[in-house]
Amino acid sequence: AIGPDERVVVADVDGAVCGFASAAVVPFFHDGSRRLRLTAVAVTPSHRGRGVARSLIAALETWGRERGCSLVEVTSAERRVDAHAAYRALGFEDAPRRFTRRL
Repeated sequence: AIGPDERVVVADVDGAVCGFASAAVVPFFHDGSRRLRLTAVAVTPSHRGRGVARSLIAALETWGRERGCSLVEVTSAERRVDAHAAYRALGFEDAPRRFTRRL
């Protein structure tokens, strides 16, 4: 189940799912802002390069703006070079540094 600050959108062609994206609104308490964090973006290989990811992300950005988000962010593993190129083509800028630790 997803909460009120989370959203999933799906793209289909002729009733077959060809992509999806999900996001969450994240508050940043130090400056009072809200960010839209893309948590997943996936498009089937046969539909890549057709604007599917662009449309999915645009829908999530509209939803995020309606909830007061002023920035959209996405993280991607270093090895996902093709995804990085796609994000850059969509206007995302590199913002390296992410630290994680398993719970």
